[in-house]
Amino acid sequence: MGTIRRPACVRISWALWLGNGLLWFAFGVSNLVDGTRAAGGVMALGALTVFGALSLRRGFQGPRYVLTLLGIVGLVSIFGLTDTPANVDSGAWLVVVIFCLLSGSSVAATILMWLPEASLYVRRTRQGYQENRTNDR
Repeated sequence: MGTIRRPACVRISWALWLGNGLLWFAFGVSNLVDGTRAAGGVMALGALTVFGALSLRRGFQGPRYVLTLLGIVGLVSIFGLTDTPANVDSGAWLVVVIFCLLSGSSVAATILMWLPEASLYVRRTRQGYQENRTNDR
């Protein structure tokens, strides 16, 4: 069996999720430096997102569900139903802009990873993995 070509929707979704995860991790590190209580949680969210993105790129099914939950949180965040910075003074506007970009890109990445081409890629990757495991026995 030959190699399975990764569709553009998976490549773009992977890049968006990877960027989101790295930014969340960077926010966690900055919160850790500032002494914020939520630093560990934000860093864990970033690490989970990066791990999910890398697994998505390899064609695994499970990370799509976890990343979808993160995408739903991003969608809810866009509409202001979660905790966002309320006062937009003295530099906090930059945090709001970055937060909106992260939320929007997570929604876009979620949509992209569930397109039919992405589902076909995951299905073919899983079938190839199962065939290789059967042949190794």
